[in-house]
Amino acid sequence: MIRKLGLVMAAMGIAGLAWWASLFFAGEHAKTWYRVLPGVYRSVGAPAAYAIIESGRALLIDAPAHADIKALAALGVTQVDCVLLTHHHRDTCWQVESLAHAGVGVRGPKASAPWLTPPGVQQYWREALPLRSSRTAYLVVPRGVENIDLSLEGGQVIEWQSWRLEVVATPGHSRDHVCYLAHRKSDKSAIAFCGDCLAAPGKLWSPYTTDWDHWTDAGLKPAAESLRLLASRQPGALLPAHGEPILEGALNALHFTAEQVEKVARLKSYERYTKELLGKVPKYRFLAPEQSATDGEKPWSQISPHLYLTGNTYALVSQTGALLIMDPWGKRSVEQISRLQRDKNLGPVEVVLISHAHYDHYDGVYDLPEYKQCEVWTLDIVAEPLRQPLYLRHPFLDPRPVRITRTPKPGDTLQWREYSFRFHHLPGQTYYTMGVETVIDGKRCLFTADNWFHHDQYSGSGGWMGLNRGLPEGYAVSARRVLEIRPDWILAEHGSAMEFDAEDFRRRVSWAEAAMAAADALCVSGDHRRDWNPHRIAVEPWVVACHAGGEVKCELVVENTGPMLEVLVVEWYWPWMAEPLQQRILAPARQTSRHAAAITVAKNVAPGQYVVPVRVVSGQREDGSDVVMVLRVKP
Repeated sequence: MIRKLGLVMAAMGIAGLAWWASLFFAGEHAKTWYRVLPGVYRSVGAPAAYAIIESGRALLIDAPAHADIKALAALGVTQVDCVLLTHHHRDTCWQVESLAHAGVGVRGPKASAPWLTPPGVQQYWREALPLRSSRTAYLVVPRGVENIDLSLEGGQVIEWQSWRLEVVATPGHSRDHVCYLAHRKSDKSAIAFCGDCLAAPGKLWSPYTTDWDHWTDAGLKPAAESLRLLASRQPGALLPAHGEPILEGALNALHFTAEQVEKVARLKSYERYTKELLGKVPKYRFLAPEQSATDGEKPWSQISPHLYLTGNTYALVSQTGALLIMDPWGKRSVEQISRLQRDKNLGPVEVVLISHAHYDHYDGVYDLPEYKQCEVWTLDIVAEPLRQPLYLRHPFLDPRPVRITRTPKPGDTLQWREYSFRFHHLPGQTYYTMGVETVIDGKRCLFTADNWFHHDQYSGSGGWMGLNRGLPEGYAVSARRVLEIRPDWILAEHGSAMEFDAEDFRRRVSWAEAAMAAADALCVSGDHRRDWNPHRIAVEPWVVACHAGGEVKCELVVENTGPMLEVLVVEWYWPWMAEPLQQRILAPARQTSRHAAAITVAKNVAPGQYVVPVRVVSGQREDGSDVVMVLRVKP
């Protein structure tokens, strides 16, 4: 491994010298395009476009905003024949609409249709407000593009001038990602226009896009397989959209990156970590094994004289017969509560607790007969997205606000009947998660939401995902907190009530730390808190409603985890403006800063919903965050 890494780093050095030499000798064209290989040019900035030039004609790979396509004339280009897209992401497709309108042929993967065609894009944004699942796509264009050819599939061959380009399906960075393996018909060695398959040896650009769901390696696994598939085709050079061209050591770079991706993929699962990597798994029992991995369809299980469980929902009974409910999910949960009240001759629901900001843990409140009279408690942090579900871009939210009566802070204690509850912030599956500590029937209990499951259930945790604001660092912090509390019982959800085992939670800390290190290593910045976070730069509120002629006010929120001040140029693409509105901001190091923005909506804007993409640039590099807001113009 050390020898392989040395070869990779040496290759990076050679490639870097070639890169800067090409910039130096390219003269004035260094400002726009420069030669990386015979007949192949790259645009400045990141992401980059590539142009294959022959006989005064050009074939482009991707169409990012930085690419000055008109400047190709200085290289003798009189006509751009076609643009080939590697995937649907907005940062590589900024100019697709204008090119298509200008009559330039645009071709892309068949699998891109849900995120580039008008019907597909319309459906995507309709389902994203709010998003009720984690199976989603990223960096989707604000509106679909007409008159583009989305028919390319793996194995197809494109003949252009003296070049032959083969489409290689490489899902991972996105579901629809492809590479183009290209060579002149007289050449033996091919070059790979590899888009965002990798950014550098061992590095992925914006790896959060491999989070195809919130708890598995669904995107990382194909990402690694795609890298190995590309390596099997023996390319002589790799030309990525982000990062320097890899002109030497291409195979080592692909294999090394695949290994790094596979390492992170394994660490998506606590179950694999504790069983396969560590072994000698601690033994601790389910408190209600019949409820494991259930959703509330089974009858109540009585865990102790005053505590019941079905699926996601706990019922705590007071000596008076009154009820406290943790996490009512849907009408089925409400029916189960009514059945328990009837069968056990219990009183009304007096308090509802909501453990975290996922609808399958609270949307039963809307149908609960006592909802308007009972109290609803949740941690102040968790209350934010529940009270304003369209303020933040976050998955698993119900569009209806929740009426919350009390919002304790971490460390606060609230009393209900004979029970005392201490509240904790337990980030993990999502940042918006609380833990609640109490004593029930002589047992010290800790409600922990979906952070942890028994190692024999699911993957042993609620998974980690950037979109869900759930990263390994949060799990490490929360697992340490559980070790400090040392409860008797962990009252996890989806039926995973279980005994607390100290060794198990020490392993959960080490799992989170290992995942942090592996994720950091895969990130271009070396910091997963930055690169694995689509919300690192975000607009709040992300949905704004106003009338035509009214004023839109919002804030751009920047999480700068690094040691340096960030100077950012922000471009707001308001639909009634021909050119983006620019804003320059300074984001202080190691803090979250908020930057006000306001604009008056043009009076002639028709009522409707408009997706407003926001492009953030530092130097000549576009930031990897998925920054967007939604404007609803009222009649």
